[in-house]
Amino acid sequence: DADAGITAILAPVGSSCNSEIQPVVTLSNQGHTPLSNATIRYRTDGPWQIQNWTGLLGPDQSTDIILNAFDGGWGAKTLEVETQNPNGTADSNPSNDGMTTEYMAVQNANVVTVNITLDVLGGQTTWLLRDNNDLVLAEGGPYANFQSGTVESEEICVLDGCYEFVIMDAVGNGLCCQNGNGSYEVVDQDGNVLASGAEFGNQETTEFCFDSG
Repeated sequence: DADAGITAILAPVGSSCNSEIQPVVTLSNQGHTPLSNATIRYRTDGPWQIQNWTGLLGPDQSTDIILNAFDGGWGAKTLEVETQNPNGTADSNPSNDGMTTEYMAVQNANVVTVNITLDVLGGQTTWLLRDNNDLVLAEGGPYANFQSGTVESEEICVLDGCYEFVIMDAVGNGLCCQNGNGSYEVVDQDGNVLASGAEFGNQETTEFCFDSG
């Protein structure tokens, strides 16, 4: 009763600055016998991309797989990923073979990178990036505790316009210096600092704009 399936799509998530994407998925053995091979196929709105997997997964075991990159196109996209032919046979339960995820491939985008250097209590730290219509485009945290000095980074793609970056601390003591020396920095693709800081109370908000004209 070979039964394989995609149980998570780890990438892409949110926005992509390129039309070419490299999906990362979790393949799970959902049957009662060992899984040694399967076919994974994936696409947005073009032809199916095919990748064969070989390995060994016992029942209820899973593994993360980096799939080959392909051009998924620009704009709002839905990525479909599914398995076929587990152990070279028909899947005993095709209903759990696949998953979909939505993402945005932003053409002519500005790249914003958020770098959060954690203090001791990362679980208190969250952030968001919103546009001038108060639409939240990206958010992060809370993070793990007792990982002081670890840098958590996220890349976001945005069009020309004005944005607000908001960093928040759940108990009002910022990233420095009561619980270690944490900090944050937001930079563009040229390394220009758009927002930065460390000592703040409950939250700190910084506005920045992009204008290519």
